[in-house]
Amino acid sequence: MALEKTFNVNHMKKVRCSHILISFDEAINSTHSRGIYFAVFEAKQIIKELKRGGYSWEQAVKEHSACQHSWYRDGDLGWFDLNDGITPELYNACMIHEVGDLLDEPIQTPYGLHIIHRTG
Repeated sequence: MALEKTFNVNHMKKVRCSHILISFDEAINSTHSRGIYFAVFEAKQIIKELKRGGYSWEQAVKEHSACQHSWYRDGDLGWFDLNDGITPELYNACMIHEVGDLLDEPIQTPYGLHIIHRTG
């Protein structure tokens, strides 16, 4: 009998983050026709400007995010775990970073590229 590694989704820690969704042509619900390479370039430029202080988080969300669900909340996704329908890529990226961190690289999910700021 093979041993399988299981992940108990009933005992996960909730995390909170804000994000800026950068869409590209192959993403679910895409709002852009650009390819992923252009989206990655844009996401990295936004991260660079945020870290340099050239943008406020709120300004960057308003100017760049394709997420209609969190746009009016400055990108806030609230408290979540995998039981809340968040993609594993997004959840795991938040889990391995500290509160207050702005991730150095965008995270790719089926919905696009996410610039992540862990807030809780």
